Amino acid sequence: LASVDGAGSLQMWDLCVSLEGPLAQYNIPSGPQGQRGLNSLGWASDGKTLAAGDSEGKLHVISIRSEVAEPRSDSVWEELYSTISGFSTEGPDVAAED
Repeated sequence: LASVDGAGSLQMWDLCVSLEGPLAQYNIPSGPQGQRGLNSLGWASDGKTLAAGDSEGKLHVISIRSEVAEPRSDSVWEELYSTISGFSTEGPDVAAED
């Protein structure tokens, strides 16, 4: 999983490792007009490259280490599924009116 923000930061998340913080973070350098925000993100089909677009129209291509990009064993996915299945998709309990 990856995310970008208006402060020019790209974060990569591994939800099997941690839900609290990113696995890695990349900050783009400031441009001539100051800090550039990232506003778009896409993965290459091989899962080893990320492309992020910034507020000045530039494209940043980031290579992902193979140990991060390669699929993991089934036990790791089972652990992630177990974690996610504990999340509630419903709102707070509300008593029905008669």
